[in-house]
Amino acid sequence: MATIIVPEDIYYGTPASLLVGGVEVGATVDPPTIAFEITHFTPEFQGARGPVARTRGISRVIPRANFQLNEFSASKLAWAFAGSTISASGALGFPDPAGLDTTLAADPAIAATNLKVTAITNVAINDFVLVGPTLTPTDSNTEVVRVLTVGTAGAGGTGLDIVSDTGGGMRIDHANGENVKEVFGTTLATPIAVGAGATSGTSIKLTAIPAGLTVGHLLRVGYFGRYESRTVTFVGTAGAGGTGVIVDQAYSLTHAAGEWVIRTSGLGLSSIEWTPGRLGSGVYKDCVLTGEGLDGRQLIVDIYNAINTSSPELTFADTEITGVPITLEGNYDPLTPRKVPFRLRAG
Repeated sequence: MATIIVPEDIYYGTPASLLVGGVEVGATVDPPTIAFEITHFTPEFQGARGPVARTRGISRVIPRANFQLNEFSASKLAWAFAGSTISASGALGFPDPAGLDTTLAADPAIAATNLKVTAITNVAINDFVLVGPTLTPTDSNTEVVRVLTVGTAGAGGTGLDIVSDTGGGMRIDHANGENVKEVFGTTLATPIAVGAGATSGTSIKLTAIPAGLTVGHLLRVGYFGRYESRTVTFVGTAGAGGTGVIVDQAYSLTHAAGEWVIRTSGLGLSSIEWTPGRLGSGVYKDCVLTGEGLDGRQLIVDIYNAINTSSPELTFADTEITGVPITLEGNYDPLTPRKVPFRLRAG
């Protein structure tokens, strides 16, 4: 019988896409790999000199995806710490040159819901204002609040009634004379689900489009302890039925309609905090690796309910690109505990 070689069936591919929970892993220095750990069992029969045909079985199959994470963001780094919590500090709001620009006329107490201001011009109900020091404003000494009522100016005036993004008063202890400036802001017209907002085409809907908003600007969504900042890649129209705004990365947290959306001057700081313990259902992510062959055919591997089982390690050096090695191990569904949590699809 002749041996026939079919070149079309020889698969030589490169990763076209690697997704974890619907988010692209991004550029990797080393090629990602898929591995299957298979445990066999074979009874040893008396008198037999070796394994007997049709008695071999498989007792365990563990699918794993191995890759190096080289593109860092808080949401991606959290994959390495299964069960970790992501929080972000708010970056400074971007001033509206046509809006309120004044100073505090009195020292507000922490939790205060009224601000005494030196002047009240170019400010209206529902405007967003930034309160903070004149020199070296930072995320820790500056905050944004929303105007509820507009009164009169001066230390003895009725001032501005305000509310914070968490529904209370001032979070930070401010001093008399600090800046009070209007910043560009709006609210979510519809909720944001985890994974929404990426350049795949899912837009976030805004009640209004902040004046002058354009591609490259930064938007912060959420409230204190749950801020997420993203770069704008498309600006559309306002309202729940509008085309909305598209940003450069998917969102890692859910956000409700009505949450604040503030244009900022920077991305702010994201924090990953971790308390080891039993892992909740939201920790498990589906992993999808798509490879494309020279002839355009695709090989797609899905691993379900995957979490990282490797020990995270970060290298700080000026001679190499740093990265975190991640091993995503598939876990069996409790409703189908005998069905191996992976699928192969060949084009």
